[in-house]
Amino acid sequence: MVPPSPTGPQSLTLVLPAFDEADRIGPALDELFEYLRSSVGEGLPPRVDVLVVDDFAVSPVNDTQRSDLLEVLEDRYGSRSTIVTSQLPSAQWHDYLADPTLADAICDRLLNNAHRLVLKGPSRRKEQTQQT
Repeated sequence: MVPPSPTGPQSLTLVLPAFDEADRIGPALDELFEYLRSSVGEGLPPRVDVLVVDDFAVSPVNDTQRSDLLEVLEDRYGSRSTIVTSQLPSAQWHDYLADPTLADAICDRLLNNAHRLVLKGPSRRKEQTQQT
């Protein structure tokens, strides 16, 4: 499931209620990379049934992070679900990932067989601010 959306429609509000907090590793890709850095030599993240990566493509990734991400996705592909939320449309993920070979592999694993939801609408934060 890949729900790209502009800032505001609150994609996680739609996605997360269906999952127990234990099924989630970090609210953002940066936390997944931090987990991988802190557990060097301990292998991949726990084999949770559903991995939620929030705010994909918000901050730049380096070579090590691209390789780590590919390893995690390769391990999960076809056996466990990965949910990705991003403000960047998936058509631009290849450019964001920068390395053509790794970008091809990562996008193939993320987008092949994905169910995509494109959310549109005003910012819920803006709506909440106007109500207070």
